[in-house]
Amino acid sequence: MYSNNTTSTKSTKSFGSGKKKQSGNKSKNWRNKSSNRPQQKRGGGFKKSTLDPNLLVRKATEEVIVEYKPTRTIKELPIDINLIECLVAKGFQYPTQIQDQTLEYLLDGHDVLGIAQTGSGKTAAFLVPIIQELLQNPQKSHALVVVPTRELASQIQDEFKYSCRHT
Repeated sequence: MYSNNTTSTKSTKSFGSGKKKQSGNKSKNWRNKSSNRPQQKRGGGFKKSTLDPNLLVRKATEEVIVEYKPTRTIKELPIDINLIECLVAKGFQYPTQIQDQTLEYLLDGHDVLGIAQTGSGKTAAFLVPIIQELLQNPQKSHALVVVPTRELASQIQDEFKYSCRHT
């Protein structure tokens, strides 16, 4: 509660001295009732969080990584022979897991969301079906690949040009 003796402060400035003069009685209660600061209610006033922090923590588990063994070679893929020759000339003998598991879906025109580690062959996984489609349907003379960075776009363009050189 506030006492009836509130602090009354008047400030005046004299032109000659540059000092402020204060007058009025000072009270032990220094809080001002008309403060613009929000006052916290007694007893906390804020709601306690109902979020259980244990929901944000996962225990580490041992993950067994199974090495992928392809069931076919690059030469057995259902793609144009010139495209196969490019891939073999580049040193590929077997498709990677993402390439092997997505090729037929993409050739059939389905959308695929592929998540794999860096260096796993994702670029070839989507470029080979694009090139195959362009070879089968020459009237479709364009394809659009959207990537997040200019550097990645440049890498994909180089891969595309190299893969199409015998076609």
